[in-house]
Amino acid sequence: MNGNLDKKNGFLYAKAAVAALCGAFTAAFGWLGWLVLAWAACMALDWLSGSAAAASRGEWSSAAARAGIWHKAGMVVVVCVAALTDLVLNVAVENLPAFGVGVGFDFEGVVLPVVLVWYIFTELGSIAENGAAMGSSSCGFFCGCFTNIQHLTTMGKVTLLFAGKSYDTDVQNVRENQIVIFDGPYNMRQRMVVAGIEHTQSGYNYRLIDPETAEEHTADLIRPLRDKFGIGHYYDDEHPEFMDAAEVAALRTRADALKAEQEAARRAAADDAERLRTIGAERLRQIVPDDAVAVIIGEQHESECDPYTDYFGSRIVRTVILGFSTHTRDLFPEMRKAAARFEGTAHLAERNAEYEHREKYSMGHGYYLGTHRYSGWQVSKESCRDKEGIIKRFAVVAGNPENVCIENPAPVQNAAPETVADARVEIVEYSAKSIAVFGDTKPLRDTLRDLNGLFRAYLTHDGTRCAGWIFSKRREQEVRSALAAYLK
Repeated sequence: MNGNLDKKNGFLYAKAAVAALCGAFTAAFGWLGWLVLAWAACMALDWLSGSAAAASRGEWSSAAARAGIWHKAGMVVVVCVAALTDLVLNVAVENLPAFGVGVGFDFEGVVLPVVLVWYIFTELGSIAENGAAMGSSSCGFFCGCFTNIQHLTTMGKVTLLFAGKSYDTDVQNVRENQIVIFDGPYNMRQRMVVAGIEHTQSGYNYRLIDPETAEEHTADLIRPLRDKFGIGHYYDDEHPEFMDAAEVAALRTRADALKAEQEAARRAAADDAERLRTIGAERLRQIVPDDAVAVIIGEQHESECDPYTDYFGSRIVRTVILGFSTHTRDLFPEMRKAAARFEGTAHLAERNAEYEHREKYSMGHGYYLGTHRYSGWQVSKESCRDKEGIIKRFAVVAGNPENVCIENPAPVQNAAPETVADARVEIVEYSAKSIAVFGDTKPLRDTLRDLNGLFRAYLTHDGTRCAGWIFSKRREQEVRSALAAYLK
């Protein structure tokens, strides 16, 4: 464990040193504009390749996509701070007597270039990992810090720009049963055996199998070990190693069986999902109100954050339906009430400002109740337009009856008292541009506040002075929908 940590730390130190050198070089020669463009392109490509990799594994979700965009926004903020730092340093240098006008010292800033180079290297490594996740071994992806940049020409040539080498893919480099090595990030080493060779229009393609796991990989370029540079597949050209042909044949059988097993599991999962969809659709048709336009859900998040690769995100391991809503307004009282219906989210029924997250700005995570952004249960509302939209979206979830928690809410200890069953209110037209809510509004104050209502202690109602809530008339339908159960 400590060895792996040391390796990762060493990589980070090397990455920092290279970023500092490249940043200083960029600052000296005034290439900042090109550096910004390269960083923006890398961010876009990383997000697109990450989404494609998740889709290829069947793990894509809008929440994860939004989290990725939000992470990129955080990088933009850091870059802006670095730019402001350079600006402040520039002003300070210009006003120092030792570096004043006439001395010939021109400070253009170095913090921003270093930060940009660091992020570019980070994005390149992430893009390489996304390419590998999609099953690619050497197909033009940038691989980490000081890695291979491959360019395939029309003549079957592969050029590694950083390594300064060119290889002909129409030349067979290894033989069947030969052992090759895959050098991955963080000094990862994986032994594989060549189990098959196929010649295509683009050159030779090699079938590689891991002798330990029987997992299958492919490669279109395997380089000699003496030319080792960066991530890639290598073979020992001086002392080649081979596996016994009978062992390779048995390994090939294992790999075929594993592939068939994985394909059968994929088909079984698809069939099971279709079965759940049919059952869930029928269940939802019976319980979803005809006027419902949104669903309150609980989602269990499992953290996938890795600070060493500068990735922050999570995956959803379970989704439960907590209730339905006739409006699309995000109301925390409504979410807390629904959270009490399920054991996993019951703790979120307690009124606690730390649980309330308002991230409805661009690239935000939305409105949700939760203790942590990347782990644990979260309660939120998802709009689905109408009843059929709800059925289509959550049919698979509702296929498991344990994921539908809309009846018999569980009691929640220490929950804030929000019982409003006895509250009775009325909505009146207060002026040409406003409406007012009068009555027993104290139990409903959180709901009314979340509807952007303004409490006034002295309003006029039926010729008398009394307290009430004022709203814009444009929100009348929204207010009536939220208070439908409590209107006189």
